[in-house]
Amino acid sequence: MFKLLSPISVILVALGLMARKDPSKHVPLMLSAFAVDFILLIMIEFTDHAVEVVVEEVQNPDMNMFTIFHASISTVLLLLYFALIYTGFARLKDRTKFVQLHKMLAYAFIIFKLTNFITAFYVV
Repeated sequence: MFKLLSPISVILVALGLMARKDPSKHVPLMLSAFAVDFILLIMIEFTDHAVEVVVEEVQNPDMNMFTIFHASISTVLLLLYFALIYTGFARLKDRTKFVQLHKMLAYAFIIFKLTNFITAFYVV
C-alpha cells in the first residue's frame, strides 16, 4: 500500500505544479497530495512504529544514518507542506502577498519531496 500511495502523491504534486497558474486546479491538487502524504505518514507510524524506530536508531551506537536521513527529510517535508499551505492561502486572499516566499518554499519542497520519494524505497 505504501508503494502505491507514495507515487500517487508525487503525481498529484506534479499535476499541481503544472496547474500552478490556475488556483482552482492547483490548490485541490496540492491539498490532495498533502492528504495522501499525511495518510501515508499515519499508516507508516501505526504499522511500522516509525518514530520508535528512528529514536532507537539515534540511541544505537551503530545507528543507520540512512534511516535518520530519510526521517529528517520527511520531517522537513511535512513542515514545508504546512508553510506552503499557509503562504498559499495567504496568496489566495492577496495575490501580492508571499509571492517570493511561496516560490522559494516550493523549490525546496520539490527537492525534499523527490529525495523523500527516492529514499523511501531504501528504508522499507
